[in-house]
Amino acid sequence: MHASPNLHFACASLLLFFFLASCGGGSTVTAVSLEADSNDVAVGGRTEVTARATGSITDNTMGERVTFTIRHNESGSRLDVINDRLDGNGEAKAIFYAGPREGTDIIEASFGSGARTTTTIRVGEGIVIGDIRLEAFSQSGGGVSQAWRIRATVTDTRGFPAPGVTVLFSTNNGNLELTEETTNNVGIAETILTLADATQDARIWATAGGISVSINVGPRN
Repeated sequence: MHASPNLHFACASLLLFFFLASCGGGSTVTAVSLEADSNDVAVGGRTEVTARATGSITDNTMGERVTFTIRHNESGSRLDVINDRLDGNGEAKAIFYAGPREGTDIIEASFGSGARTTTTIRVGEGIVIGDIRLEAFSQSGGGVSQAWRIRATVTDTRGFPAPGVTVLFSTNNGNLELTEETTNNVGIAETILTLADATQDARIWATAGGISVSINVGPRN
């Protein structure tokens, strides 16, 4: 009496699952794709990259961990991972931020099972950030201010205004109306800070093109 082919396949799949688990990988994904919204990015620009499970020994890959890595970094880029576990569509995403130099960067997505793949992003001509000037303006007519207008003025290496540059804002005290804003045609990006405690100082950071600056606001400034 001979076992059916389906039984052989099921047994093989089960053995592979236990093999991966015993090796510490804990992942059943056997193949992965990695795509960028754009593989050509300007200096200081960004693009979203998406990893998708394209093969697995199980029907459900939701929750499996993906590791995003910059394997080759000529531009001075960085990654901001949105989700490092596969969602219901079998996807995980990260934002690629190009650095201040031209070059070729290679991003990798990998699983504990050993499944991995890469995508190449070419960082070409664009605005190279030279400086960020950060200013704060009280929004109150007097007394202790609860709200502050934060202004980042971005210039390129020649000292000219840098339009179309993404500026990231963050703080250690309060809430920011915008944590990410694009500079206008004179290189300015703004946000409003509402202090959580108006009696305490707050520090605000602005980051763009690999440059980060900060300023203090509050009763002692």
